[in-house]
Amino acid sequence: MLSWIDLGGISAASLIASRFRLDGGSMFGQVPKLLWSRYAKADAQNRIPLVVRLLLVQSGERRILVDAGMGGRYGPRERAQMAIDPDLADLGALLVGADVPPDSISDVVLTHLHFDHVAGLGRASGRGPSELVVPQARLHLQRAQWERAHDPGPKERRSFRAADLELLARGRLELHDGPAEIAPGVRLRRSDGHTEGQQWVSLHGARGVVFYPADLIPTAAHIRAAYTMGFDLRPDLVIRERGALLAEATRESAVLVFAHDPRTAAARVREGRDEYVIAGKEPGWA
Repeated sequence: MLSWIDLGGISAASLIASRFRLDGGSMFGQVPKLLWSRYAKADAQNRIPLVVRLLLVQSGERRILVDAGMGGRYGPRERAQMAIDPDLADLGALLVGADVPPDSISDVVLTHLHFDHVAGLGRASGRGPSELVVPQARLHLQRAQWERAHDPGPKERRSFRAADLELLARGRLELHDGPAEIAPGVRLRRSDGHTEGQQWVSLHGARGVVFYPADLIPTAAHIRAAYTMGFDLRPDLVIRERGALLAEATRESAVLVFAHDPRTAAARVREGRDEYVIAGKEPGWA
């Protein structure tokens, strides 16, 4: 069962949909291992543990899922390389186990189309092609990201999978050009540093504000300005976009829900002496 947080007119909860490992150096870019290892312990292959934490939102009659996790449609080599947890391979089963029937999802916000955020939307259908776990839901995406996924550069090519794009094309895809409010208090905010046309989500209720920054701030460690990822297309832009988000989060006393942090689900931030710091972990988030 999910632990729903009442924000006043909007409720939100988080759910871990995937557990996996990636190279620690890739996750922290130019930051030396001596520094980033304070926040993430690497295994013998220099991989650090990560999760994909989804956001679920109830706004009026709308039930919104933000991102879908990485699913389980991988070969043995990929599963071994990324140490993918097979027990978290079926998004539909995870939703049912959390008392959220997949057919109750009215909307899905895809922050971007890298496989770890979108592949969970597909489930195997016998020997035929994959089908959507939530076939009736509207799928919200930035147009720029849709176009980028179909024409990626060499750095990003392996992050997009043709099967995922083909699946989405058969769904109720709604492309946005910049900021949008898709339900009362549920806002899409565009950022372009990690990938062209990524969007993050802000929730605005009468009693609280929540930010889901996706890969703009993937873990709590990444609130530090220099902690960009090797996966980021434009690190300098990430730093500027992240700084603006953190300044707003501080003004609004917003809770940040981290998409990839296995230890810190959510936290508030404050200004420190030189840069932003975690003010304290928030209870109630998975």
